[in-house]
Amino acid sequence: MKKILLSLLGLLLAFYVHGLYVFSAGQIEGSVNEMVQAGLDGKLSVCRNLGGQTRLDITVVHPFGETRMEGDRYEDACGKLQGASLAISKLGMRVRHDMEVVSIERAGLPWTQARADLRHDVSVEMPMGLMVRGDAGSDITLRRGFTGPVITRIRLRLTLAEL
Repeated sequence: MKKILLSLLGLLLAFYVHGLYVFSAGQIEGSVNEMVQAGLDGKLSVCRNLGGQTRLDITVVHPFGETRMEGDRYEDACGKLQGASLAISKLGMRVRHDMEVVSIERAGLPWTQARADLRHDVSVEMPMGLMVRGDAGSDITLRRGFTGPVITRIRLRLTLAEL
């Protein structure tokens, strides 16, 4: 009986530590950076870290107006991210993206979900020499995956200004 109780306690502790690891700033930043880099490189693997019911709400305010991308199913979200990714690579844009995890709020027992606030610094150089720079704030919701965090919701507002 004592062995069973200790084994059960050990499993619970391992599950708890795994939640700590999966929702650490480094893991969240790595997961988002992997997705961003795949998008900037025009790779279709941009959707690798998205969950099955990913909701997407992205607003980009730029010198020519405002662009919104929304989707509340994986297919919608993934299709829009892949389309944006291909447009960036086909148009020959060079994008520099720096990101910082501002805060992480873990939820669920024992930590099966998290919400992270991120701050982004972005500069885009377009083929005709036009350069825009901007900053963004994003709010992402994640759930625990076996190998790392899985993104289930992305809300981002990016404001770009011509330099």
